Amino acid sequence: MADVELYACFIGDAQKNSDLIKASILIGTLLVGYFSSCKSLLDAGAITLTKVYNLPLRNKEMDFISKPKFWRELNGVSTTVHSRYMSFKDFFDEITKWRDSAIHRITPFVTTYSQTSDKGLTPTEIKIASKPEYGIAEILEPTPMLPLVEPLYFHRNWQSRMIEFCGEICSDIRERT
Repeated sequence: MADVELYACFIGDAQKNSDLIKASILIGTLLVGYFSSCKSLLDAGAITLTKVYNLPLRNKEMDFISKPKFWRELNGVSTTVHSRYMSFKDFFDEITKWRDSAIHRITPFVTTYSQTSDKGLTPTEIKIASKPEYGIAEILEPTPMLPLVEPLYFHRNWQSRMIEFCGEICSDIRERT
């Protein structure tokens, strides 16, 4: 969780840079690290549950997203524990979708939002695409309808769920050790 918070802090600091073009490039890179850290947090949770519940899983099977065997084994140990983590499934999927897109396809699309003044276009704020599949192709459409959000949008929306997830993991550690 510390890595997630560190990347969020770096993104916030980058937003304060007076050169918004340079800042937008940096934020794209930082978002790759941010989304990767979020997925790493989930992976650490799956590994922890595997260890504390002695699930008979190999390293590559300890994953909330792509490994049905993980869910079967967890359900076999405790349907209550399984249900607690299943309530996070959509959240896990969203994080994984962003991480996969950021590291396997394209850096998250970050742009400056500009206003017209007597000096031409002046960058005023930084925005990011609201969906991982959005990129330059969608921007170049004749009438782009790309919803944009501020760079810390996902952190602000995910932070409480990540903390709740960490709390659940800690509860299992306390109960089982």
